[in-house]
Formats: sequence, structure tokens, C-alpha cells
Amino acid sequence: MLVAGALPANAQEREDNKKPPVSRQQAPPSDQTRKERIRCPSFTSQSEAQAWFDSHGRPRSLDRDQDGIACEGLR
Repeated sequence: MLVAGALPANAQEREDNKKPPVSRQQAPPSDQTRKERIRCPSFTSQSEAQAWFDSHGRPRSLDRDQDGIACEGLR
């Protein structure tokens, strides 16, 4: 028996499938992700890059040869 205005179960499913997907907000990147995204062109000087490098866990993206000196090309 159908109630007036109600859709049969399979018709309701079809109606639900027509609805746009719910937008999900992405979580902010983790600290590790942020470290990997930073690159030398983000800095105006080697000393600025070095200070950031030393205070943020020495991300490899700023020290390709792993000698402890960030963004050597900015010197």
C-alpha cells in the first residue's frame, strides 16, 4: 500500500541518485605534507630559507644533497 505522495522504494532510490554528491571539505595538509610542498623559490634569500629549514624539521625539499645547507642556489 502506498501513502499519498510517497514514492515506491525503488523510485526513492532513483530520486536519491539524482541528488548532487555532498561536498566534503578536505582536511588541512599535515605538517609533513606542508614540509614537502615548500620549495626554494618561496624564499628571497638563503638565510631566510635556512632559518625556516632549521625550525621546521629540515625538509629534504630544501636540501637536495642533504648537507644541512638549505637552498644553496639562493646564495
